[in-house]
Amino acid sequence: MSDKNPKTNEEKLLWAAIDLISEKGYNGVTTKEIAEAAGLSEKTLFRYFGSKQNLIETAFDRFHYGGEMIKLFQEKLTGDLHADLLLISRTYHELMNRNRKMVMISIKDEGHLPGFKETTQKHPGGCSRF
Repeated sequence: MSDKNPKTNEEKLLWAAIDLISEKGYNGVTTKEIAEAAGLSEKTLFRYFGSKQNLIETAFDRFHYGGEMIKLFQEKLTGDLHADLLLISRTYHELMNRNRKMVMISIKDEGHLPGFKETTQKHPGGCSRF
């Protein structure tokens, strides 16, 4: 996820989890490794998230593209078809590129993370502007 710039300890842990789990798989990474990659202690990880499962679920909830696309449809479209379609396509491409590691996790670890594949493939609802 190349455009990340974590500012808080929570964000550092979320990004480290996404990076490591996408590379090594859910069962191939320990909470200690995630914490170390974030430059924090394992105790801090557990204080924020309680478990590795909750950590990755929080990452998916936080960074899934649906919320950002809904916001775009509700707040940023102007009614100019060309400009709106360009904005939608650029935003979608940017978000899919950013979220590719989460998609990889959902595919590789489908058996360990039930429902995650469906979450990453779910298109945003509530886009009733059109």
